[in-house]
Amino acid sequence: MTTEALLKREQLLKSVFAELNKFVDLKNTLNTVIRLIKESTGIEAVSIRLNEENDYPYFVHTGFPESFIRSENHIHHQSAGKKQEPINSKPKLDCLCGNVIRGTYNAAFDYYTEKGSYWTNSSTDNTPALLKNETNTHIRNHCNACGYESVGLFPIKTREENIGLIQLNDKRKNFFNNNVIEFMEIIGEQVGTSIENALLYEKLKNNNIELQSKLDELNHMQQHMLESKKMIALADMVTGIAHEINNPVNEAIYRLRNLQTETRKLKENASAYSEEIEEIINREIEIYNQINGVKELVNSFRSIAFDQFQENRHLINIKTFLEDVTKIIKATFKEKSIDYFIECNANAEIMSFGGVLSQVITHLIRNSYLHGFRHKNFGKVFIKCSFTDDDFFEIRIADNGSGIPENIKDKIFEPFFTTDKKNHLGLGLYTARNLMKNKLKGEIMFDDSQSETTDFVIRIPF
Repeated sequence: MTTEALLKREQLLKSVFAELNKFVDLKNTLNTVIRLIKESTGIEAVSIRLNEENDYPYFVHTGFPESFIRSENHIHHQSAGKKQEPINSKPKLDCLCGNVIRGTYNAAFDYYTEKGSYWTNSSTDNTPALLKNETNTHIRNHCNACGYESVGLFPIKTREENIGLIQLNDKRKNFFNNNVIEFMEIIGEQVGTSIENALLYEKLKNNNIELQSKLDELNHMQQHMLESKKMIALADMVTGIAHEINNPVNEAIYRLRNLQTETRKLKENASAYSEEIEEIINREIEIYNQINGVKELVNSFRSIAFDQFQENRHLINIKTFLEDVTKIIKATFKEKSIDYFIECNANAEIMSFGGVLSQVITHLIRNSYLHGFRHKNFGKVFIKCSFTDDDFFEIRIADNGSGIPENIKDKIFEPFFTTDKKNHLGLGLYTARNLMKNKLKGEIMFDDSQSETTDFVIRIPF
């Protein structure tokens, strides 16, 4: 190779590497790469095939007629009557493009290189050899039919597999030599590494976004738990919420481990994103510390709940009990002026779990503050108590807030359902129903028969 040719090749490599290192948009970047190859080598046509749904259509191309691109775009073998491949198997690909991509070439044939590229300086002269040797491959020979004598196919390689190829076609004979072939194989490897790193980087960013979303969800849960810690029956509340938290915590930890593995791979193989990768690594550490903090908090609450705050059934004076609970709630929401009206026999008593019952009532009234009185500073809450004929004690809690829209009435007890996702997680009514069912062996219902108030009914066996 002459000094001038060597300098020209070195300059082209620098230009291609520069484009790949500033990778912003895959299609734009690869369009620039094939344009540089075409201008620097003088080749007539250049294209790149990449994987798409088990096929390898042309992702970018320049110099080829549109008729050629349309006829040769798909190389997935689809012979008439042929059975489709199993879902997990690699589909059969046609012609020499398929051999190069799949790596199913025979290095004994002189038109293949040791690295799996195909080349010819005269497709007309080479066609008989192809038809004789490639008996297991469907040879289309369309390049020769379109007048292309010099044809080169160079695999685009990642660390583990071929993900496509670079195709060079020219109607002139004798375009290729060892220097051009070696040069294009270097380009194919660099393009493959850059694509892999760019896709991995994009995956890391998406995983970070997903992890951040889960972390925000966990932080909302943590806030809910801290507020609920004031309640006496911490044991059952923590048991219910801990169950809801375990799945996202475990999933977040699993994804974070995978993310750290991928980050290490990217750090070892990519130099173009050093600042971004370092930022991701720091964010991973921060996310892990926050997730671990949530996990430790859940474990601490669970331990406290079972060891110290597990309560037994005891005799409760309902009127006094309701007055105490409403005083605590009123003190929590000092910015609102809400009046309470409690109708309950001063002597009414039941055997139950006071801490759990206080949580259920608190959830219901807190819901009134957060949703019914969201846009009001004044309001009323009505609480009525009575014994029923079927051996239940009934507590009816109503407010004169904004009410519940008709289209969401059947969703209010679903986990995480809320009309204010920005500030509230939506565990209140779901948790209240679970506590009623599992601990108090009772039930909670929404009564939509009232037009002026929003009514919930608690029924407790006694």
